[in-house]
Formats: sequence, structure tokens, C-alpha cells
Amino acid sequence: PRSLSTFVCPSLESLRKIGNHIDVSCALEYLHHGYSETILHCDLKSCNVLLDESMTAYVGDFGIARLIVGHKSSTLTTTLGTMGYIAPGTIS
Repeated sequence: PRSLSTFVCPSLESLRKIGNHIDVSCALEYLHHGYSETILHCDLKSCNVLLDESMTAYVGDFGIARLIVGHKSSTLTTTLGTMGYIAPGTIS
């Protein structure tokens, strides 16, 4: 598999880009709600999205992922992720 970041944006057609967004959204939906515990990826960016030969997108690199056990409203005390890709509101 190759990562999404290896493709120049214009090289992917619009429908395939939408398909990739749907693939990643479905993966995140499963991580957050489809498993018995919530899994936070914490580092979602283009180089962590892998494409197979049919251009189906998969989320990879769970190196700093976090498992949220118990209360769904638990708060992380440490900011995790790659600068430039994390939400500005999470930076302390």
C-alpha cells in the first residue's frame, strides 16, 4: 500500500477523493463507536492514510493511538498528534 501523501492532489479524480473521505470517515466511526471501547487515533494525516491497488483508503499508524476506557467524556491531559494536523483548540 502507498500513503495518500504520495499522490499529488490533482492526480486523484474528485469522485475518488470523495470515496477516500468516506473510507476514512467509516474507519473513524468504527474506532469511535463500533468497538466496545473508544479508540482515538491522535495522528490522522495524509501519510497515515494508506491506499490499496483499487484506491480504497485505510487508516494506519496507530503508534500514538489511545484507548478510552469507561467514561466516553474522558479528557486527555497530554496533547498528542503532529503539529499542523491537530485541532488548534487542543494545544495548551
